[in-house]
Amino acid sequence: MLALVGPSGSGKTTTLRLIAGLDAADDGVIRIDGRDMAGVPPHERGAAMVFQDHPLFPHLTVRENVGFGLTFIRLSKEERVRRITEVVDCLGLESLLDRSPAGLSGGERQRVALGAAVVCRPRLLLLDEPLAQVDAQHRALLRANLRQLQAGLRLTMVHVTHDQSEAMALADRVALLRAGQLEQVGGPLEVYRLPNTMFAAGFLGSPGMNLLQGVLRLGTADGDGVFTLHDGAEIRVPGPVAASAHDGERCVLGLRPEVLVPGRNPRSGFTGTVDLVEPSGAEALLGVRLGGTRLHAKMASGRLPRIGDSIGLGFAPGDVHWFSAATGRRLEP
Repeated sequence: MLALVGPSGSGKTTTLRLIAGLDAADDGVIRIDGRDMAGVPPHERGAAMVFQDHPLFPHLTVRENVGFGLTFIRLSKEERVRRITEVVDCLGLESLLDRSPAGLSGGERQRVALGAAVVCRPRLLLLDEPLAQVDAQHRALLRANLRQLQAGLRLTMVHVTHDQSEAMALADRVALLRAGQLEQVGGPLEVYRLPNTMFAAGFLGSPGMNLLQGVLRLGTADGDGVFTLHDGAEIRVPGPVAASAHDGERCVLGLRPEVLVPGRNPRSGFTGTVDLVEPSGAEALLGVRLGGTRLHAKMASGRLPRIGDSIGLGFAPGDVHWFSAATGRRLEP
């Protein structure tokens, strides 16, 4: 499963339409199973597509909607029943088979749409934000259904989503698009832990990585440094600092909110003022003001600081990311 993520207008849905053959490519090659799709009409590409608000036939039952595509395929009655039963069991639709779409919730309609798409055994399943309008409880169920479908039917899926947590939870690979360009592609944790660009670092995560512009000064024999922000505020950086982050050069320091640990460390971190506290169950999001810059930190919801409190935050050497201020690209260690 490949998840396509990116801001609105980055080209995610256009990419799906090009694969499906609904739009014509101006340049390049699209291959499915190694076959060049140039000139191949949509119905011969072996792809099925499920949309954010997928239409169902209102006059047909759930059973008839799921099995509708099989009426165009030469199958025995037994095979048709077997395929419908397999998909219905996988998606948990057994109790809904005799109901009409009008009597279904949004999540139930999306499960029926998924069933109708996969029952014909496409080579490729294209998903255009099929879970976007489903409530949180049913979204979690549908995620599990998608994974079960993929494993059971050995489907290749391309899944467009705005939900980063959905992409991280479902996908084998994540492709990040920006203004029609491929920013980065890789395993979900690879892209999250080693973003190639400042855009990737800031886009993935909730909230995204703290990205701070300033000047790095190397200090001790251990390779420790001091990172000075534009307003003079300082962050102590434990060594060894990335070799490509040159002493005295303007660059960008990146820190994920979850790596900032409360407590004063003589080798790393900074002391700031809390200006935001947002508890959300087991953890809380803090906004910490350092000079004129706000950073975000995540911590366990125990004894939380109050707005206006002074707090020290530290981090480990391996938690630091460096980016070029000029190009926005990652500086390698």
